[in-house]
Amino acid sequence: MDSTLFQNEYVLFTIIMVCSVIGAKIVLFFIEKYIKKLTKKTKTDLDDLILKIISTPLYVILLLSGTYYAVNTLTVLQPYLLWIDRLFYVVITFVAASVVTKVLSLLVSRWFNVDKELEKTPKLVNKIIGIIVFLVAGLMILNYFRIKIGRAHV
Repeated sequence: MDSTLFQNEYVLFTIIMVCSVIGAKIVLFFIEKYIKKLTKKTKTDLDDLILKIISTPLYVILLLSGTYYAVNTLTVLQPYLLWIDRLFYVVITFVAASVVTKVLSLLVSRWFNVDKELEKTPKLVNKIIGIIVFLVAGLMILNYFRIKIGRAHV
């Protein structure tokens, strides 16, 4: 194969995209085939549920990461790389916040064991956790954009 073929940015873009799709599918296959079998052998179904929560977002993050690196190879997009970088950061931060919220909600629901007296408590705590996690994600994004929140120093 000609080495100049790999110097063409569109070929390199396509190779990176194909590799990221294949890599993400391999990770998903590994999770489905092997990790799920291991979690089914445990006494609790908590690990099964956590694995179910994180599988699809992990796949999405791997695809987004591959897309990010592929897009960075295209010179036509060089003027927009700062905006592309910011967009990917925001999307991945919100995907991660969503996963953290779902996992913490699952853990809180299990921890309260839903008594009749505490029936509404897990819902309230889960709402508060969701707000806190997304607030932290929002603050991380603002920090990434170097936007300071707080009192102005005189």
